[in-house]
Amino acid sequence: MEDKLDIKLKRLRGGFILDVAAGRGDSLKYLVDTMSGFEYALGVDYSLKNITEAAGKFNDDRIELALMDAARLGLPDGCFDTVTMVNSLHHLADPKAALAEMKRVLKPGGLLMVCEMRNDVSSDEKMTHVLMHHWWAEIDRLDNIDHYPTFSGQQLEAMTHSLALDNPETIPLITDPELPENNPGYDALEKICRDYLARIGTRADSDRLIREGNQILERIKQIGLCWADRLCFMGHKPN
Repeated sequence: MEDKLDIKLKRLRGGFILDVAAGRGDSLKYLVDTMSGFEYALGVDYSLKNITEAAGKFNDDRIELALMDAARLGLPDGCFDTVTMVNSLHHLADPKAALAEMKRVLKPGGLLMVCEMRNDVSSDEKMTHVLMHHWWAEIDRLDNIDHYPTFSGQQLEAMTHSLALDNPETIPLITDPELPENNPGYDALEKICRDYLARIGTRADSDRLIREGNQILERIKQIGLCWADRLCFMGHKPN
């Protein structure tokens, strides 16, 4: 079933698109496949591994990928019609700097869009995903990977509203109540938990991290699991 964001994006032409912290390219692919059209799209990420994996998802000369730090975009002012970030704000050491850079490279009148999972969710099953995500983030930081706790809806609104965009709009993206056990996403999330458990090893505080990981796996069995809700913020750069 289409959500409100799908419906809105299908009515929009992207023009020159920049997807910041594009990861493995899923968000950029979603944008170019969903929007009514675009002229050029650039996905940037700080990880060469991510960029290499993302490159395999596209076969279109209008789409490029590049290594770039979200907080220091090596791009001119005002050169993109659409600037986006999807599910990546909590992967940034300085999210406010990244948002400021996104606004800087946006053309006057251009569209800025940020979609992000929230930690103040509407069910116990969704809280399982939040707790799981925060546990993953702690282990990633021990490996010097930028990954931080997710934000509340109020925190997200404060960050995006500080950009002072014209015609701001907030679209809640509410997930289905529960991921059934035969859903591939359920198996994937459980596998990621087990992979993270294997990464802990004997590092400092390993006993606590292992205990918390096993508690999350038990919570999946007892309470259930569902993707956390997200918020999508849109607005236009003032002319």
